[in-house]
Amino acid sequence: MSFEAAIDCEYNRDMMSERSELQEAQDPQTPAHRLRELAAKQRSSAVARAVAENPNSPPDLLAALCHRIPEAVLNNPALPLVLLENPAWTKRLAPEAALQMLKFETAPADLLHMLARQPGLVGHTARLHVGIAGECGPNWESEAREALWESSGLPGRDGNFPVRLLELDLVAGWLAEPLAAHWDSKVRRATARSPHTPREVLQPLRRAGGSHDLNSVVPADPAMPSPALERLARGGSWAKRLAARHPNTPIAVLEKLASEDNEAIRWSLVKNPSTPTHLIAGLTTKLGDNFRRGCARDPETPPASLEIFASDAVRDVRWMAARNPHTPPSALSALTRDVDARVRQGVGRNASASAELLALLAGDSGRWVRLAAARHRNTPADALAALAADEDEEVRQSVARRDLPPAHPPTPSMKKAPPALLSNAPRAKPARTAAHPVEVTQLLHSAWSRGEWLEKAVALSCPNVDPKDILEGAIDPLWTCRIAVARNPALLLFALERPELSDLAHRLARDGNRLVRAAARASLEEQHIPL
Repeated sequence: MSFEAAIDCEYNRDMMSERSELQEAQDPQTPAHRLRELAAKQRSSAVARAVAENPNSPPDLLAALCHRIPEAVLNNPALPLVLLENPAWTKRLAPEAALQMLKFETAPADLLHMLARQPGLVGHTARLHVGIAGECGPNWESEAREALWESSGLPGRDGNFPVRLLELDLVAGWLAEPLAAHWDSKVRRATARSPHTPREVLQPLRRAGGSHDLNSVVPADPAMPSPALERLARGGSWAKRLAARHPNTPIAVLEKLASEDNEAIRWSLVKNPSTPTHLIAGLTTKLGDNFRRGCARDPETPPASLEIFASDAVRDVRWMAARNPHTPPSALSALTRDVDARVRQGVGRNASASAELLALLAGDSGRWVRLAAARHRNTPADALAALAADEDEEVRQSVARRDLPPAHPPTPSMKKAPPALLSNAPRAKPARTAAHPVEVTQLLHSAWSRGEWLEKAVALSCPNVDPKDILEGAIDPLWTCRIAVARNPALLLFALERPELSDLAHRLARDGNRLVRAAARASLEEQHIPL
């Protein structure tokens, strides 16, 4: 037999084997263990699809195939029975597999309602499915804005992509709001600097206590209404932090924010005078040592929180509370009996310490405690008389030096400018940097391939993006990527240039996500193209 004949024979044998495996995969009588073997071979996508559509495939195999071929699993006639017999089946799905299934409008209602009860991104995406929420109306853009705002709390790794994209004016206006509440301060600053960021996007964040450049927190507008703060609490971690520190935020919202796994948000709650005492007690146990030290030291921390910090198990936290001038007198009184001398000394250095407490500290066994009392301006005369005869020489000298003028009074010319004046000094605006078209395309591809959901959405909504990235973004499990493709102003132009993109807008118009569908249909209607 010639070499060519041997190759043809091998090819025919493989084709016969594949056809035989496909018939097995399609046969409802094929045993479950054999279907597992066929799915594990992965020799043919047709065989794997047939296994996914076979009503005899076991539930755990269907769950494993959801990531590879979700549409085929949705076509399985036994899927409704699987959901009925095993309501916990959806918990076997990896989050990405669940998101893959939610791309299709054919997802059954039982599956949608089960996924909608899950926390996080999966539940949020399921609740936006057309099978639950129905088709969007004419106000779909406002609804998309709210959905994106709620998605802005997803974590990220790198904020450098959005900064560069903002500098090059490559960010679509409808994505400015989640960028303004980005977890990375560099992104927030770049968004606040951009001339294309709408004023109404920045105003709520600034009123709630964000600085003008959105880099840090400043005193908030006390007249900010509660509904605006409730909306901030549904946004990203930085927006939630602003809501957590505002005294007008409703108690129910503060209680919900207390469950956030973010120490900066918990810290803001502890410093909010409107946070209930029982909530503060639970929050302090979740804060790390450094955060508790910072809260106990901060003069803006309310007295109710300082009273809790005064009984903290960590000595340095109690010491900071002992030195804080806003710590309640009852807590300071308890701290004068603390087992640690350094904590008692902290009370002696507290500007708000009363004469009664200082009189007690003047008789303390700790040298440094008595020294603090000897130097305090509120120490009563009888206590000072006793300290003037103290066995420690430095204590006696401290009492003797109380009425002496300072040796070297500060010279006005040597004073430094107040930090507030320096921070408010006008800064020169950075010059806008231009980029070569090739660099822009590469930057967008990097943002799409290596960025988080927001960076991906920004890249896919830009007309300069590579059509290959558009094709991949249209099937991405994240609905934010698919709506970015649907809203890309060059989508239909891409379809004219690339045959494989010709039906992309129509496919997105049949997406499972109601917002993606609405965006794609609006794009088709603008060009007077029938659905």
